[in-house]
Amino acid sequence: MDGLLWANQVSYNYLLPSQNFINYSFDSSAAAAVPGSVGVGEMDAGQQAGTIQMLNYVSSVTGIVFKNTTGDANAPVNLFFGYSGDFNGGWYGVDYNNIAYGQDAGGNLTSLAIHDSILLSNDYDPLSSITPGSPGYDVLLHEIGHALGLKNADDGPNPVPAGLENLASTIMADPVRLDPGNPPGTSAHFGTLDIQALNWVLRGDGLLGKYGLTADANGNPVAGGFNPAIASAGAAGSSPAATAAGAVFGKQNTLFAVS
Repeated sequence: MDGLLWANQVSYNYLLPSQNFINYSFDSSAAAAVPGSVGVGEMDAGQQAGTIQMLNYVSSVTGIVFKNTTGDANAPVNLFFGYSGDFNGGWYGVDYNNIAYGQDAGGNLTSLAIHDSILLSNDYDPLSSITPGSPGYDVLLHEIGHALGLKNADDGPNPVPAGLENLASTIMADPVRLDPGNPPGTSAHFGTLDIQALNWVLRGDGLLGKYGLTADANGNPVAGGFNPAIASAGAAGSSPAATAAGAVFGKQNTLFAVS
């Protein structure tokens, strides 16, 4: 389980002051975390329906409430889903993440806003279908795993043991480079390690619930002394690092991408 979690990952479970749901949209105007050099395409009705089916599954595992705000220009959006053909290096999918936060002198969060823009490649035809058991569904579930705080199974510093780096154990074991000779899987659900990791963070009762890692009304971490303070953006594929004790940072934007 430790091999799937960042050491200091700020997650949606820390949204302040008290947001206990995640808004999502299929409107390309909501793709706030995507770099300007990356083109964005919208999902068609069938792809949107498959994504909603996947989010219903994720909700059944985590307790998270997902709200569809597509078409509502006034609603803040946490998650965007779409397609792109402009991935440098050729990825099956990418989760672009943007964090804006504030903290006090004690390192406690005083404000936090998170946005993830999840894109699938439109350069690989099997990803065009998002139905359970299809490569598109599999890759999308992998990327939502990133948005909820899971890392690739082989990422350091503590990768998942080789004997468990398979899709039965974790959806995060999927190949990430677009290579028809090494296609993504066809999983329709999280693996056993994914569920253990998500249960440790969320305890199945959603965001800001009674259990799991969270923050109180003052932004102070609870449950095991987890320190959500973050200092700067990590490199691509990494998590923001923890701040030094007593450091003070104003609201900043951080951006990193994981595939």
